[in-house]
Amino acid sequence: MIPRSQRPGRLHPVRAIPLVLLLSCTVLACSPDRTGNEQGERDIRCRHTDSWSGSIAVGRGDTLSAPTTLLEPGDGIPSVTPPPPVLDEVVVDVVDSARERVDYVFTGDGVIGWSARYVSVPLTYGDGHEVSVAGSCVLQVDFTLADATATTYANPQRLTPPTTTITEVVTYPPHDGVVQSFVGLRDTEAAVTVDGTDGSVAVTTGG
Repeated sequence: MIPRSQRPGRLHPVRAIPLVLLLSCTVLACSPDRTGNEQGERDIRCRHTDSWSGSIAVGRGDTLSAPTTLLEPGDGIPSVTPPPPVLDEVVVDVVDSARERVDYVFTGDGVIGWSARYVSVPLTYGDGHEVSVAGSCVLQVDFTLADATATTYANPQRLTPPTTTITEVVTYPPHDGVVQSFVGLRDTEAAVTVDGTDGSVAVTTGG
């Protein structure tokens, strides 16, 4: 007589437990975290390690005009603290069939510092908030001793141009004199150059 536990069409209860545990490990415990895996993939795809830095003069640079107030004998010389240069415009353009460019245009008077580098996790200066930027690779551009036109941390300026290599440009207002912008790049092997000229900084793809 065949025992009930070994009759055809019935699953032995002891053998079912390891199968359930195996399935649980495969589907839940042993599967990688999706968010971490996606970030890791971007870390691997973002193969560039170049960085750039410099400074630009805006308007009259650091030359201040003499005060026009008539001073009486004994009066001290008033300190003159001009407002910092302002990031007035961010423009994304197609230069030619091989190149695209982001131009950061400043107005006012003064000297600002700038730097650019590739980052695996784009974070805002100060509070360390992670920035959502479309693209396989992200270039972070920082401007020091600068101001910016009307944007807020809650609602940064987002440009999504119909370009081939540049997917998105996200620009934040100043925090402690630092203005940040993040350039998302679609092409993982895109050659990028960053140059500063009088009054503007340009990020150009395509070499």
